[in-house]
Amino acid sequence: MAENKMMVRVIAPERVFYEGEASFLEFNTIEGIIGLYPKHIPMTVVVAPGVLKIREDGDLIQIAADIAQQGIHFSDMRVVYFIYKSI
Repeated sequence: MAENKMMVRVIAPERVFYEGEASFLEFNTIEGIIGLYPKHIPMTVVVAPGVLKIREDGDLIQIAADIAQQGIHFSDMRVVYFIYKSI
């Protein structure tokens, strides 16, 4: 994995919905919008319904999480997980 990238996994009960490297993430939490760069401090937050924006090699990938469901985000310095009940 490149030094300026982080591994992202978006997981639902039935499958891994997305897996890839990213240079930036933006997503909704119950406390507001968070932007995340590689090597961010470790954190765990409750993800609010909305769109997960993934910046990957200059391209923007957007994943819409089920508007009725919340999820959980947790990360260490190099890997970021999003776990949802449904996507």
